[in-house]
Amino acid sequence: MAHNCKIKEIRSCSNQMSWGGWRDNIWIQCRLDQSFDNDGWFHLFTRSKTEYMNLWASDHRSIRTSFALEIDDFE
Repeated sequence: MAHNCKIKEIRSCSNQMSWGGWRDNIWIQCRLDQSFDNDGWFHLFTRSKTEYMNLWASDHRSIRTSFALEIDDFE
């Protein structure tokens, strides 16, 4: 589907399992959340990245996507 929409996933770091919960006494994790760009955005923001934050008081991880025009724009 992403291929047909001409979008690609933004590179990411940290634990990509964005959801976790108990089912039948088994801890289950899955990757529900992702960030995507099209070719125009990838060309303009070559250093885009997605960071999966720590689980806090929820069963979902927050994600933060950063865009930078140049390498020096990132911390």
